[in-house]
Amino acid sequence: MAGIRTARLLYAILLCAALLAPIAAEAEDDKSAVVRDIMAVTKADVSLKAMSDAVMVETRRGLQFNFPDTDPRALEIMVEVMGEALAPLYGESLERSAAVMEQNFTLAEMEELLAFYQSSAGQKSIELMPTLAAESFAWGQTRAMELLSDARPEIMSRLEAEGFEVR
Repeated sequence: MAGIRTARLLYAILLCAALLAPIAAEAEDDKSAVVRDIMAVTKADVSLKAMSDAVMVETRRGLQFNFPDTDPRALEIMVEVMGEALAPLYGESLERSAAVMEQNFTLAEMEELLAFYQSSAGQKSIELMPTLAAESFAWGQTRAMELLSDARPEIMSRLEAEGFEVR
């Protein structure tokens, strides 16, 4: 008798799963569609490209700062190769961002986000975001270089104290 009840329970579970699977798939499709809409409205690809460009500009500045005697053409080659090496990251980042949104927001929350981004305040934030991100990144990179430059004597002193040969 227990075997029959277990079999019925298992059958009921399988039946529910089979009946609910299309609903779950439909909800995931809805979430995917809203995420695509959010990414289109927010121009996520444009923002990512602007951020990527800012990173490459700051990378070049960092190389020039750290290796001031390097031939400018050598720096160009380094930045060029780095850009080529990092190219796949661009598309992967967009896909990853979409997946993270789907995992962390409900459909209702994403619909609220989409409504905000379609509003005038949302549109303004979209327009300003690449500039804000690029400026923040550039400032952070410059400030980090200043602080690390100031720390250089202490680094050298500690290395010498530990017996390391420093130049």
